[in-house]
Amino acid sequence: MRDMVSLSDQTLRALGIPAPAPLSEATIALWRASPTAKYHWADKRASCRHLPGDPWANRRAQPPVTDRVPALGFEVPESALCSRCADQIAICPQADAFLAVAAELARADAWVNAGRKAAASADWSWLQFARWRSRQPLQGRPLDRRHRHRPWPPLARCG
Repeated sequence: MRDMVSLSDQTLRALGIPAPAPLSEATIALWRASPTAKYHWADKRASCRHLPGDPWANRRAQPPVTDRVPALGFEVPESALCSRCADQIAICPQADAFLAVAAELARADAWVNAGRKAAASADWSWLQFARWRSRQPLQGRPLDRRHRHRPWPPLARCG
């Protein structure tokens, strides 16, 4: 979900990455019982116990949908989401993989731009440089575990 929040059509355009049409048009279905309740992911794949219906049944009916939010630039604050649903929100495996890689590239771009800005001003101490260097994206085991050995079929079949 954090990747959906951090990315928008403008962010992808700034990176030079064209957003696939199915992803630009994708929406996330949400449900909430009352205007003051938390949002829940209204999808058959959701396993939240707060959704209507029996979560332990072999086949859960499609939950009711009260709101649809664009997937890119997901604008519902995390505090308004059910914590269990927030970790499960997904579009489809292909779109989720695309979003994860694009979000990593956006973080890397922000990191490089911060380094360029600091180099131009030339006023960093060694400690500031070390802190900047330690936040280097696109490296390490978490990235390898997250993206390696994933199927990468075309996004057009997402649905």
